[in-house]
Amino acid sequence: MKTMIKYDVRRPVVIKYKPSTENPNLLCITRISDATGRDNTMELPVTEDQLRNWLGTQDRPGQLIQVVMPHLSAEQREFLISGCNPEEWARLVGEEK
Repeated sequence: MKTMIKYDVRRPVVIKYKPSTENPNLLCITRISDATGRDNTMELPVTEDQLRNWLGTQDRPGQLIQVVMPHLSAEQREFLISGCNPEEWARLVGEEK
């Protein structure tokens, strides 16, 4: 499993990934949920280059996720940004109502 880090002004965000065993066009991405602290995994149709462009480096800020990966759904983008899977997000939003 490979690791990339997004250098956020608040804290580094660690994203672990490996090729999907089911589909070579997907990456299996693991991210710690900002809401629960649990490891969540999702298979997404993204490339390592797209992740690099979004994450940036310490010397170069990343690009907006919707620019780099416009093909992802809002749920998929939220997973990359916060680590929340759709079930966690539904519980969080449901609690606020």
